[in-house]
Amino acid sequence: MHIRPILSVTARLSRGGLFLLLVLLLFSACKNSRPSGVLSEGKMADVLYDYHVALALGQSSPDSADINTRLYTDAVLRKYDLTQADFDRSMEYYSRHSDALLAVYRRVNARFGTMENAGGAAVPGSDGINYWRGASGYLLSSAANNRMTFSLPADTAFHAGDQLTWSFESHWVGREGEHTALAVLYVRYVGDSVATYSTPVLGDGRQLLSLTLASRAVKQIEGFVILQPASSPGIIQKMMLLSPRLARVLASASTPATTPSQSAEPVSDTTFHSLDEASPSSPAYGPTQRYVRP
Repeated sequence: MHIRPILSVTARLSRGGLFLLLVLLLFSACKNSRPSGVLSEGKMADVLYDYHVALALGQSSPDSADINTRLYTDAVLRKYDLTQADFDRSMEYYSRHSDALLAVYRRVNARFGTMENAGGAAVPGSDGINYWRGASGYLLSSAANNRMTFSLPADTAFHAGDQLTWSFESHWVGREGEHTALAVLYVRYVGDSVATYSTPVLGDGRQLLSLTLASRAVKQIEGFVILQPASSPGIIQKMMLLSPRLARVLASASTPATTPSQSAEPVSDTTFHSLDEASPSSPAYGPTQRYVRP
């Protein structure tokens, strides 16, 4: 008497179970979309940590830097039982997935001892506050997003004689071609006078730019990092910029520079018109600091 209703309910439950199973299978497939042969984020971070150490060791050698770099990086691949093709395959995958690559390099940064949650280690003599308000990481590519910029309004805590420092971790992705970028920090004062500091970013590690504030009222703090185009056609340069920190070193704790080029007083009447004047091909390409006035 009740067999048909029971069978109907059973059929509905069966169809519902099949639908749920299908959803779970699709979710699992999406979650595990990393192709076979591509290293996991944790394994990739371990390899890249040793890889960057090997690059630093090779590049620090006074003679035969290229040969030593190859020897050190080959040793890293042997340590993890990887071929160059295995490593390249994983690098190609992560280079196409910026979110995953950023997650990997955050792990690498943690291995290097970077205080990720604090936005980088505190600068000695600073007030301990990180004034940075941008993202915690950026992926720059010479083929697309080759520049990161920031612009922050002045903080009332900034005073004349204080030293403003901008620091970040740079990690180059891959070793092909020349690794060259330009970092620029500049302070815009009321009246549109501008003080700038620029320096090349050639390797991995903590980068630091610093400016001593003049007696004028600060209007805006700005800066950027731009990748230089690859020297060889077909090569795409990529760099991770992580853990940026903007700090203020108190005037009493900072050591004022005595050279004219690092004075808080104007040393040039050249007008700083735009960011394009500080491109990698300009004379400003190098560790320089200047104060300019319209």
